[in-house]
Amino acid sequence: AQFTLAVFCENGRGVPQDDAASARLYRAEQGHTNAHHNLAVLYQDGRGVPQDDAEAACLYRLASDQGVATGHHNLALLYAHGSGVPRDLVEAAR
Repeated sequence: AQFTLAVFCENGRGVPQDDAASARLYRAEQGHTNAHHNLAVLYQDGRGVPQDDAEAACLYRLASDQGVATGHHNLALLYAHGSGVPRDLVEAAR
């Protein structure tokens, strides 16, 4: 239920748009693979939380390790650009 509310807060669906509330709700959903991914996006973009590519990379890795394809893709982009992680084209291609 918290994940759904977080998505609604992030997108302003039925509630006022609030990225900070969304981030708190995603964080509370420990173990929810899509919550890891969505929180990573907020960190990467600096929406509702301080911009932090290293934290985004950690969260994308959690999502990727649990089978979230977009988490894997976004982590690869961070490696390709050296954003929040050392630039590593081999790791990016995995």
